[in-house]
Amino acid sequence: MGDNQKAKRSVITSFFDDAEARVAFLDELADTGHEPEAMTLCLVYIDRFAQSLCWPSASTGRNFVDALIQFGGEPLMALAHPLQAARAFGAMKTPWKALAERIAGAFPGPSHEVVPIPTFEQALAEHVTTAELAQLKPELWRATIANVAYQHFGTRRFMASALVEESFSRRRHGMVSPYQSWGLPYLGTVPEAS
Repeated sequence: MGDNQKAKRSVITSFFDDAEARVAFLDELADTGHEPEAMTLCLVYIDRFAQSLCWPSASTGRNFVDALIQFGGEPLMALAHPLQAARAFGAMKTPWKALAERIAGAFPGPSHEVVPIPTFEQALAEHVTTAELAQLKPELWRATIANVAYQHFGTRRFMASALVEESFSRRRHGMVSPYQSWGLPYLGTVPEAS
């Protein structure tokens, strides 16, 4: 084995050794009563792996979903959730909103129903044109349970970044000390906001 191959193997081995340590930390978090934090951190780890596995694709949501379905070992993640599909396409630009309404019409309930993608496509075929179905197929990842997990992760990531940004913004404007912004005790004085 050449030096180049040895270097690559070393990097790969190191990466997976670190991954095993991360998984052990998730178990430790969950075992100490921090299940929500463990789940959020697990989603961060999956996202990081997904971006590496699906490189050079820059579609982070789709990368997450594709990696979870292809490598996650859980067939349920690949199922289509009609309510999720209607919500996802309803949140997109105008041409997709009408499609979202037809998806909702094709799947009247129950709202927790999940189906394999081919079943989803067959049921939808009666409500859309062949051209619309062809346009929809590359976007069906948005209808999956895996995307529900990604949206949950995205919401938490957004909320966390928004809170941190608000904290830094308040500090930049002299409204609170760094300690107060993170909820830590502070014994000094803080200038009043002007």
